Amino acid sequence: MERVVQEDWNGGTRDQWVNTLDRYVQSSDKPVLFVAHSLGSIAVSHWSKAHRGPVAGALLVAPTDVEAEWVASGSVYEGFRPICLEPLPFSTVLVASTDDPFVSVDRARTFASAWGSKLHIVGPLGHIGSDSKLGFWSEGRHLLEEIIQESRSK
Repeated sequence: MERVVQEDWNGGTRDQWVNTLDRYVQSSDKPVLFVAHSLGSIAVSHWSKAHRGPVAGALLVAPTDVEAEWVASGSVYEGFRPICLEPLPFSTVLVASTDDPFVSVDRARTFASAWGSKLHIVGPLGHIGSDSKLGFWSEGRHLLEEIIQESRSK
């Protein structure tokens, strides 16, 4: 596993995020499996529109709806508009919580449908991050293993 380190997690531009992601993908000597959270999921969708590389699949957890009304003008989120709603060229599972303040279940369904993702809705886990206190999160690891197995069968 290698964590993509963005230059500025709280700022930067969509192009910076996507280009950083691309550098990691292109430098890999093995097929890449994205595990993306929040805005990272949206970055993956933009990456797939502009780039190609050895990507086997993606686990997209709690994608942030950057087109929602709560997004402040001038924020990093606004810079990721419009959300790329084209099919992703690799297997994906999108995980959404029933009470995520940053994406409704309906919008998560829209993203999953557009991206060709299998949608996995979990219970009320908020934004499915460290605040959710999931620890090892065996459910997430099981979903990741499903993606790995699916990518191997192709």
